[in-house]
Amino acid sequence: MFPSQRNTIQQLPPHGNQLLSTISVNPQIELYTSSRGHPQYDPWQQLAGLHQSSANLYQYQELQNTGQGFAIPNAPQNLHPTGPYKSMSELQSAHWRGDFEKRDICDSSEFSKKIFVGGISRTMNDSEILAIFKQYDQNAFIEWPETRPNHKTPKGYLHIVLSSSDSVKKLLSFCDLVIEGGCETYNLIIESRSKNKQLQVIPWLISDSYYTFSASKSITKNLKFTVFIGALHGRMHAKAIAHIFNSIFVDVLDVTIDVDKYNYPTGSGRISFVKKESYRNAINAKFVQIESKKVSKRIQIEPCIDGQKCSSCSEEDVPNFCREPGCFDYYCNHCWLLRHTPSNGAQLEHKPIRRKSKNKA
Repeated sequence: MFPSQRNTIQQLPPHGNQLLSTISVNPQIELYTSSRGHPQYDPWQQLAGLHQSSANLYQYQELQNTGQGFAIPNAPQNLHPTGPYKSMSELQSAHWRGDFEKRDICDSSEFSKKIFVGGISRTMNDSEILAIFKQYDQNAFIEWPETRPNHKTPKGYLHIVLSSSDSVKKLLSFCDLVIEGGCETYNLIIESRSKNKQLQVIPWLISDSYYTFSASKSITKNLKFTVFIGALHGRMHAKAIAHIFNSIFVDVLDVTIDVDKYNYPTGSGRISFVKKESYRNAINAKFVQIESKKVSKRIQIEPCIDGQKCSSCSEEDVPNFCREPGCFDYYCNHCWLLRHTPSNGAQLEHKPIRRKSKNKA
C-alpha cells in the first residue's frame, strides 16, 4: 500500500498579523500600498470582494483589529466609481498569500518517474548519491539540472529518475512526510560518511499536470482566452494554480502544466479562462507574486501566442499580440503593419509580443 509513511507531521502556519505595509482584502489576496500610503486599485479588486467605490472600500476600516484586515488611512478621492482601470500604467502585479490546495494522493496515484531531491551535500560524489537510490531501484540514475552543468560539484539539489511509479512509491514509504502550507515534503534519513543526514524528496503526481473545476467541464474552451504562465516553482501543481488564479481573476476554466518525457514539470503552463474580462485582467497584471510557507515565487503571465487566429483576416497560427488597450488582440505580420501605420501616430509606439519563428533551426 502507498504510502505507509513512518510519520506524518502537519505543521500549521504561524498565526499573527500580516505586514502593516499591506491591506488585506481577502485572506489570500493583498493590495500593496503606494509610496504615498494609498492602496493601488487594480482591476481584480472587485473580484476579491472589494467593489470599486469609496463606500465599499471604507467598510474594511472596521476590520483593523479583527485579524481579517487593516484600516485604510486617508483613502484617495480619485477612485473610479465603476469598472476596472483601463490605463496600462495604473496596473500593478497581483499578490497572493496562503496555503496551497491539497493534492489528491491515494494508493492508486501514479507518479512521474522523475523526482526532485534536495539536501545533497557538496562533498557527495555521483557514486555515493546513486548508492542511496539504487536501494529502491537498481536502474536509478541522476539527471542534473541544466543550471548545474558541473556534475562533479553538486549544488544541493538534483533529479533522480527511477524505473516506474512503483519505485517512487517504494522510496516514499521509507520517508517521513511533512506538510507545510499545503506542500508535501518527504524526508529521507540517510547515513553519509558516518553521519545521519536528511534529504528532501519531492515527487510529482501525473495528475498534477492538469486541473479543471467540476462546474467548468461542460464549457467549451476558447483558445483566445488562454494565457501562458512561466517561472513556475516545482511545487506548483495545476490544482493549486487554478485556485490561486481563480481567487484573483475569477472564471478560471482549466490549468495545464507543461511536462517533459517523464511527465515531470518544465516550469511553464497555460491557463484558460471562461470570460474575456478575466483573461484580459490576467494579461494586464503581467505577474502574480505567490507567497506560501514553502514557496515564494513571481509567476510570469503572457498571452498564449500558439495556434491563434489573426483578429483582422483570420489567418491561422499568427505570431503577434498587441497588449495596448486599443488593440489587445492577435495579428499576422501583414495586418500588424496595416493597423500600426504612420497614419495613426499613437499606434506607432505599440510593441508586439512575438512568438519566435517556428522555422528557426
